[in-house]
Amino acid sequence: MSGSIEFALGDSSVRFTYDGMIFIEDAIKALISNGEELPSAVWEKLKKDHPGILEHCSSFATEDGELIKTIDIEGLDKIFILLPEYM
Repeated sequence: MSGSIEFALGDSSVRFTYDGMIFIEDAIKALISNGEELPSAVWEKLKKDHPGILEHCSSFATEDGELIKTIDIEGLDKIFILLPEYM
């Protein structure tokens, strides 16, 4: 099955693949409260400072062919722990 599932979370939405992977930048955007930092910039810093997190990532091809980085729940747990360093 292709496509994704989208859930509203406050003023943001977070997309998931049907196999449970989470769209990384959606999740970061929903978790950042100050809105000053772009999710893509936070993700770049996280990858640089903690490259092991990439073991939990894959790419998802959208219906229009765009590749979006996704992460499994274990990786998202790591983002939850690390994110305060970047806020």
